[in-house]
This record gives sequence, structure tokens and C-alpha cells, in this order.
Amino acid sequence: MVTGLVWAGHGISLDTSSHTIFNQISNDLSEAPLDPISSADIAANIAKVSALPEAVSVTNQADSYNAHLLSTNIDSTTVAKPQLVAGGLESRKDIVRYTSVNGDTISSVAAKFNVTTNSIRWSNDLYSETIPVGKLLLIPPCNGIVYKVKSGDTIDSIAARYSADKAQLIAFNDVEISGLPVDDYIVIPGGTQPSISYSSYQSSSAVYNFSPLYGGIGYTYGYCTYYAATRVSVPNNWGNANTWAYYARLSGWTVSSTPIAGAIAQSPYMSGLGHVAYVEAVSPDGTMMKYSDMNALCGWNCIGYSDWVPISTYPNYIYH
Repeated sequence: MVTGLVWAGHGISLDTSSHTIFNQISNDLSEAPLDPISSADIAANIAKVSALPEAVSVTNQADSYNAHLLSTNIDSTTVAKPQLVAGGLESRKDIVRYTSVNGDTISSVAAKFNVTTNSIRWSNDLYSETIPVGKLLLIPPCNGIVYKVKSGDTIDSIAARYSADKAQLIAFNDVEISGLPVDDYIVIPGGTQPSISYSSYQSSSAVYNFSPLYGGIGYTYGYCTYYAATRVSVPNNWGNANTWAYYARLSGWTVSSTPIAGAIAQSPYMSGLGHVAYVEAVSPDGTMMKYSDMNALCGWNCIGYSDWVPISTYPNYIYH
């Protein structure tokens, strides 16, 4: 068994019992600048971090010790500020800045740094597997998110937004006293990117009665053109989906290979009559998008919603 663990500057053998550890701590309280509750918590943390066989016993004893002390008057001569245990644990100072090279993918970079692919995606706003050569990537030292603090952020708001543990967030970034470093990076251990809410339309059979800008909707109920015309007010004479890009240009609309949220996605090649859909969201890097449509994703008279797909899924994007 490993020996020689240092607690608060004093040698503690890991093969001692939990009671022996607490006896050493109690004897040292008069010298160490720690209050009794902090000492109990530190003993429990050391046991957990070091994976001691006695970890459960030490933790249980710490809980009982805390309860006992909190129910009585604590010596007024103890120092109120607890000390942090330094032991080589990772922190936000261990964020790695890595420049991608030819052949790098999200999966290969994640494997290189022993973190999840989502940790790479979420820390760098990446939405496709490929990574441009020469891109500077922020790599978290653990599974989670590298996040740049913005003005107005709080520990509570970040923990809630990214479903993170508040205590871990504070400890990992040492921000309890100094506060959040605005315009600097922190690590959100175990954080997850919140789902992007890209549509308020969730019913697969809803009929939308938006008033088109040009009067009557002009398209047959149940077809993809009908659904697209309920989401965007288009002229009622653009014909089948395969001619919408052609007539859009003639009508003074923009037809582009680059989508924007709220645009109509159009392909003249998906079927004999073509297909149109509605762009719900575009990724921050402009490489991926989400869309909804009628018929293609979930069948006749059904409105379906895609996951993130490459923008090359459709050749044309129409907007006014």
C-alpha cells in the first residue's frame, strides 16, 4: 500500500485506520490554521481522491463529526477560512491549446487527449466530424466544456445552463473568492451543451393557418410546398418544388448555397417534383443546419424535424 500522503504539511500513512487519521488531525488542530469541520472534510476528500479502502468509513465519520460540531459551539479561536487541498488535481490552468493538423477529426483529437468527442465539439463550437487544418482548439483537461465567461455570468447561471455540479465548478476553477474571470476561459467539469430549441412547432399533424403575404396560399394541402408556404409567405405561383428556386430569382428573392435560419431549403432533384423544407437553425460555424418539412422526414401529412445535417443536404436556400 502507498504510504507518505501529506495532509496540511503532516505525514499520514495510508495504511492507518480512519480513527487514526482523525486522531492525528485532532492533535494537529491547535497548530494548523483550519477549523474542525474543514479538517473532517479534508480527511474525507483525501480518502476519496486517493481511493483509500477506508474512504467510506472516513466519509461517514466526517459526516458524524460535522453533525456533532454543528450542534455545539465551535471554539471561537479557530480560523474561519478553510484551506484547499492541493494534490496535483486538474484545474482550468490545464486547458490545452492545440492547433489542428491535416487528418485531424473530432474523434482523433478526442482520443489524443483522452476526452469525449462532445467535449471537443462543445468547447469549440464544432458541428461536423472534420476539423479545418490550422484551427486553434481548446481542449478541456477532463470531460466537460471549456467556456469563455461573459459579463453577467454567475456560477449559478453557468451550472444551471450546462447541467453542471456547482461545487465542482467552484473547486475546479478556484472561483469562490476571486469570482468568475470575465473574458477568460473556465472549465465546466461534466457539463453538457443545452439542447438547441429550434422550433416551437411540435405537432406532426398540425395545420398552420398563417396568412401569406400574397393572398391565398396557392398550394395543395399535404404537400411540402403547402407546409413551406405556411412557414414563409411566398408568392402563390411558384409551382412545384422543383421550380421554386427559378421563380424565386425572378421574384427578386435571394437564392444561395448558404442557409440562414428562416430560409426555404429547395432541391429540384429529390424527386420528380423536387422538395422544399424550412430551415429551423444554422450552426454557429455555418456548416450544419436543422430543418423541418412535410412528407419527406416522417410520411404523408406529417411534419418532421431533422437533427443537425450538413448544409450540402440542399443545394438551394431561398429567402427574402
